[in-house]
Amino acid sequence: MSNPFSDAADEIPVTHEVVVHVALADQPPVPLPAELRYDRIDPYAVCLSPGATSTGTVDWVFARSLLSEGLHRPVGVGDVLVIPRHRCHRHSVRVVV
Repeated sequence: MSNPFSDAADEIPVTHEVVVHVALADQPPVPLPAELRYDRIDPYAVCLSPGATSTGTVDWVFARSLLSEGLHRPVGVGDVLVIPRHRCHRHSVRVVV
């Protein structure tokens, strides 16, 4: 049964184009285009897709609250850690996987 209170805009994910800097041990960071995506279908998650869509992407899905809290303080346990960046980059985070 369809939801009478939803419209087509409710079905469209919210996306934001970003640049991620991927760093491997003993290598300088490499900037890559990426997309940060939120979809109401999974309201507690965000998806980060680094890489150009023409070459294929790998989706990293993690808790939306982890990203939000990571803007203010280091958070996370286990596979994904989110750490706020320096004061001059207030809206940037470091994601360690």
